[in-house]
Amino acid sequence: MITYKIIEFTTPVHIGDRGIGVEAHTPIVSSTTLYSALVAALTSLGVRIDLNEPVIIPSSLIPVISISDREHLLLWLRGLHIILSNGLSKLKAMVNKKISLLDYSRAYETLRRVCLVDRSFLDIKDPSECTINIIDYDNVRVIELVCDNKTFYVVEAIPFGKALIESKLEKIPKEIILAFNERRIRNVVDRITQSTTPYYLGLTRYITRTVFLYDINTNIVSLKDVNAALRLLGDIGLGGERTYGFGQFKVLDKRVDEVQKLTNYIRRSNREYEYTVVQGLYSPSKEELTKSILPRSIYTCIFHGGRSGLTGFPRSLVLTLQEGSIVHIVEKKFIDGFEIPVIGKIVRDVIESDIVVRSFSPFHIPLVSLKGDLYGC
Repeated sequence: MITYKIIEFTTPVHIGDRGIGVEAHTPIVSSTTLYSALVAALTSLGVRIDLNEPVIIPSSLIPVISISDREHLLLWLRGLHIILSNGLSKLKAMVNKKISLLDYSRAYETLRRVCLVDRSFLDIKDPSECTINIIDYDNVRVIELVCDNKTFYVVEAIPFGKALIESKLEKIPKEIILAFNERRIRNVVDRITQSTTPYYLGLTRYITRTVFLYDINTNIVSLKDVNAALRLLGDIGLGGERTYGFGQFKVLDKRVDEVQKLTNYIRRSNREYEYTVVQGLYSPSKEELTKSILPRSIYTCIFHGGRSGLTGFPRSLVLTLQEGSIVHIVEKKFIDGFEIPVIGKIVRDVIESDIVVRSFSPFHIPLVSLKGDLYGC
């Protein structure tokens, strides 16, 4: 069952990225963090679940922006510059005619940094046939994409990177501020010498709402229990530094039409697709790797590890594909009637008294019309 909740953070968030002191942080709350936290919250509520089955398939937290009273749902997407390679080739052919080589280089680099796209971009019949234009607006060069009579603009999405949005405003937004990255000073006190060692703690302060999309195997856990666990998690907090009150959020009842359109889009049972956009960390199973899904996929590989919450010991490192990767579907699988076209690993780390469960079976959004061979980058 695919559903969603709108979340509004009321306090700063710290999600450790790397380093022993976990000073570094990421503004992206990954699906594995949400999965492990939800499993812990369900356990606290007394719900018994099988830790070896993907009972919940969550997405990363997706920002929602509001422009001129219109709600735009942004999706994670990697490799947009590869999808638009045809348009870039046509743009390069215009060098020394309408645009300069410098403008072409900037266009390519800008599209390479796009990691968020408007939901309506999924409705494009063939994204590779989009026309790329470079226009002047207020003495600033703006990249414009025209696809199936829809116009998209590339804007700055602080602090995530670049975003591709559809806008019919008279004034093209130059940047969208979704969150702020901050640093706060902390001290480690030596109890013997009373000396202190200062360090900086990174954090993210969201100024926009986020949407949490997730797929629930209702044969194992009920929607009522998951919603209760999500409310409990909002009170407990998400991520690190919860003793300082970090990571607290409230679940809003207000619905967003764009999210409802997306869930209806995903629910279509008669759709046919070869590619899907994973909205969480994805570690392919051995069976999927043997069928060579990666040569026709766009992906970025990272190691996901970190440290356990109670003991602080390192968790096992897992090689994963990053959020927003475009994965080629070889064969769809059904588990108890539950469609899982990309089957990832369930990693269960037991470190002394601390149990951490991470799901690398990601929530996904199909790309119905994408065609041709893709390549990892």
